[in-house]
Amino acid sequence: MALHQTLRALLTQVGPSVLDDADGLRGALDDYLHEGEAAPAEINILVRGVRHGAVPRLLGLLDNHADPQAAVTETGRLIAQQTGSDEQGARWAVAALGYALGRVGEQLVSSSYDEYRTGLATEGTAPPPPPPAHAAPPAHAAVTQPTPATARQPDRPRLDPQPDPGQPTGNAHGGRGRWALGLLALLLLVGGGTAAWQMKGDDGAPRTDPGGNASTAQPTGKTDSTGGTDPAAPTTSADSDDGSSSGTTPPSYVAVASRAGGTSRVQVIDAATGDSRTVPTAGDASEPSVSADGQTVAFIVATDEGKRIGISRGAGAPQLLDVGREPSDPAISPDGSMVAYVTATSGGKDVSVRRLSATTAQVIAGGSSDEFDPAWSPDGSSLVYVLTGSSNDSLVVAEVESGNELSRTPALGHARSPALAPKGAEVAYVATVQGNAEVVVVEIGDDSPDDGRNISQSSDTEIAVVWLSDGRLATAAPNRGIVTISDASPRSEKLTAGVGDSL
Repeated sequence: MALHQTLRALLTQVGPSVLDDADGLRGALDDYLHEGEAAPAEINILVRGVRHGAVPRLLGLLDNHADPQAAVTETGRLIAQQTGSDEQGARWAVAALGYALGRVGEQLVSSSYDEYRTGLATEGTAPPPPPPAHAAPPAHAAVTQPTPATARQPDRPRLDPQPDPGQPTGNAHGGRGRWALGLLALLLLVGGGTAAWQMKGDDGAPRTDPGGNASTAQPTGKTDSTGGTDPAAPTTSADSDDGSSSGTTPPSYVAVASRAGGTSRVQVIDAATGDSRTVPTAGDASEPSVSADGQTVAFIVATDEGKRIGISRGAGAPQLLDVGREPSDPAISPDGSMVAYVTATSGGKDVSVRRLSATTAQVIAGGSSDEFDPAWSPDGSSLVYVLTGSSNDSLVVAEVESGNELSRTPALGHARSPALAPKGAEVAYVATVQGNAEVVVVEIGDDSPDDGRNISQSSDTEIAVVWLSDGRLATAAPNRGIVTISDASPRSEKLTAGVGDSL
């Protein structure tokens, strides 16, 4: 049995958390493997990859729709740069870890391993070949887990435009940034880190953890759910230079899925204060969005029956919605009464909206081209989403009640993660042109993509953007974390400190 197959069997027995700690993984492999079953050098490469964050980085890319081969290549290059090791070996280790977690195919692992061994053979240091695939694998002892185009308008039922009773209204932005494949060759990831985040923002969230759990996210704001103080918190309009309160800063919330090893959890962070809370998800969760008041959070959750959209309204178990094949990009409405999302169909990817109190959904965008990344208008009456094109995408605004297209704005190259301004008639999005990814703001309906304002304030490759209720934009870059920026401000402010954080 090849080492990547052995590793997968080990994870089946003890769980994916064995990949949270490099020393724990080494100990588990020592207990699980028979003497001589695997080359020590190969075990060292696997352990080194885990120690330097290969798992969360790989999963972060895959969760953002990266091509598996490109994700393995990029993560392997990063690990090789960090450790000064052979890139082919690092790439094989990343592929093997991904295979063990069920996220990478065996063919990719095999080809990576062949490249690794070819490189060693050239240097005259190749280890003994693995046992033949047909050989009967030895019996392993039980291991105790260590500790540490054109959008059509199909016939559809009308949605009740009235919010559910008791639900407040407000501004919310959903829609997760989809990782463009063209970016991966240009990512200049630096530094370490063991947490990979996915983030999609809205306005409004409670400031305490209803479950009593301590925050695992790394916001740079002032307080967490335990009431601790962070001296690195950015100054807001509510704080004077001497630290006294000079007013009340309205909350601007974002939802974050932090990942460690093979599992993740969802949190909500107040971008104005740094306060955070943990959201119960009942499973491995990703792609979260939060309503304007912070009381309702939507996310993708993995279950034994497949992916579902989870809806959490407090400390209790979330509601699970079976909405179709391969759901993604859930965006909760500002009042928390509806969720927009993307599903895979025979014709591509379609955008639909479903009221949480209903059992049927309305298709907003469906056709021969892919539509994805829906985000709500501040009043909840319309959605913006990306309509794919051969060379240029479009940003389409559609009325939710009727499904009618209201405007179509050509994007600069390929687009993702659109966000409507809380006031005015503008949309922000990540534009990818010739491999460069920048945050662009353009007036809705502007026929000239070149009229957009590039407001990125660094050379980082941006992957997603969320428009906050206070007028700032939260943006994500894989080697920087999340920052807030605005047209008026010459500098950005850190929101999260994790390398690999994503909106």
